Parts: sequence; C-alpha cells; structure tokens
Amino acid sequence: MKRIILFLGFLLSLNLANSQEIIITEKLPEVVVKGEGGINLLLIPCMSCRWNEWEEFMDRNTEKYKMYAVTIAGYGGTPVPNLPMNTNTTPWRDYAIEGLSELIDQYGLKDITVIGHSWGSMLAVQLASMRKDVVSHVISVDGSIESTTWTPSTDDERLIQADKVIKDYSDKLSNAEEWSRFNGASVGNALGNKDSITMETMNYRIKLLTSFMATNRGAMLQYWRENLLVDLTGYLHQITVPILDIQSFKGKEQDKQKEQYLETLKESNAPAQLQSVIMYDTKHFIMYHRPLKLDCIIADFLAGKKLMDFAPDTSEYFEDEEMNTEPNNG
Repeated sequence: MKRIILFLGFLLSLNLANSQEIIITEKLPEVVVKGEGGINLLLIPCMSCRWNEWEEFMDRNTEKYKMYAVTIAGYGGTPVPNLPMNTNTTPWRDYAIEGLSELIDQYGLKDITVIGHSWGSMLAVQLASMRKDVVSHVISVDGSIESTTWTPSTDDERLIQADKVIKDYSDKLSNAEEWSRFNGASVGNALGNKDSITMETMNYRIKLLTSFMATNRGAMLQYWRENLLVDLTGYLHQITVPILDIQSFKGKEQDKQKEQYLETLKESNAPAQLQSVIMYDTKHFIMYHRPLKLDCIIADFLAGKKLMDFAPDTSEYFEDEEMNTEPNNG
C-alpha cells in the first residue's frame, strides 16, 4: 500500500509539472501559462512563430519559473487584427505591445523578466521601457536591441525603407511556391541545412515550418515594415533594469563578428547595465541548439552570477579568452 501511495504521489507530481493553462486575451490569441516557480517570465517568440517556440524551455523549467508564453496576433494561423496598413505610424507594433501590457495587468504580474527571441527581442525592449513598474530584467535571445546601426537617420528615409518591404515582398510572397521557399529558407538558416536528421531536429523543423506557413502573409509584412519605423535605441536607453543580450555566431571569422557586433552596441550608446554573451558555433534557435546552456545562462543572469562567452569544446573560439565550454553547468 505504501508503494502504491508513493507511486500515485509521483504521478501527481508529474501531472502538476506538465500541466499548463491556455487562455485567449483580447489582443493575444494564445497565452500558455506553465510552471510553479517564484520568478515570472514573459516569453515572446520570433516573427511568425507561435508560443510553442518556447515549449521545450517551459517543460524543462517548470520548477524554477512561472512562465507566460504568447503568440502575437496573425502569427501561426491565429486571427489577424483589423488594423490600418502601410501607414507612417506603427499600429501593428502598438497592438502587440498593448496586448502584452494588458496581459501583465490581467494577471497582476510583478517583477517580470521579459525574454524575447529574435524579433521578439524588439518587443521585449519596447515593453520593458514602457512598463518600468513591473519589469525587473530583460533578456534578448539572438535578437536586435538597437536600431541606430540598421535604420536610416530620418523619418522620411525610414518610411521609404518600410514601404520598400511591401514593394519587394507583397506580390512575391502572394505566390504559394515563393511563400513556401521563403519559409523553408528561414528554417534552414535558423537550424542549419546540414543538420543530421534526427527525430528531435525533424520535430523542430516541422513545428517552425508549420507556424511559418500558417502565418498571415499580410500581417507578417506589416509587422516587418514597422520594424523600420520604431526607434528601438530610444526605448533601449529608457530601460534602467539589468539587460542580458545573448548573441549566436556561426560560420567564418566569428571573432570578427563579435568585434563588429560590439561596435554596433558602442555606436548605439548601449546602457551600462547591458551584458552581452556570445555563443560561438551556435545557431539562431538557441533554445533548440544549446538548450541546457541557454537555461544556465538565463538562470545565472537572474541570480546575479558572472557570465562568460560560450563555445563548444570543439571550437577554435575558446582559446584566446576566458570562455565557458561546459554544455550544462550552472
């Protein structure tokens, strides 16, 4: 009888650890809540991705965090908001930020760590600058946190570049074959076209490609064009809490990639509380390629521990500086 009770208790603990709540808010079509930990994480996925980009991360960290993973309206087959298109303002970006802010208020969240991946990092920076009352940390996972170095200097020039996105891609991506090729290339670049075909990598590819293909093309282009109209550097400068900027590099001359990247932060006058961690020989979807290492970097940052760049022990890039080569220490 004692063994049966213990076994039932074990099954109950597994069920609680894997339980999740799925909700829909007015402006966020999917919010998945999971975890029993004492630290609140708001997880924002990349462009065209659904909440489940973060699914495995959430499964691994249920005991550490209370996590809220979102899908932005129009992505992954979710309903498209009825918003003005091709304007000189940012109604689509504003709608997404408003949805995230309303989620915070709906749950009464405090001391939130906002984590964005890729395009989601832009939203994380903007949200953190606008919700100083509740955001305690900001983490960018291989995303853009400044706009000084890649957008034109005047409003008129930025609008021209934004409209060029629509001109170059609207008709092209209306073709099903082109849309498929566009999204297939995005998955290949992110995970690596030469990855070994395992069940795990195949599942990642299927997950991403399904979300990409189901995304409304017009909505994606509106979000994309409005990137050029947002003064991301201005929002970055308004943040006063600790910021972690994780960047993945791969290919040739990664030491030069690092040098050039750090120069962009210097040029944008990045705030003093920003820490950058470089992950060498690492692909864009870090949560898939280096999952345990990403978990440890995030946990160490939140615990106030010293952070170092990372390279796998097969890389040439850990020889010249203090570097963490362990895949799962923390």
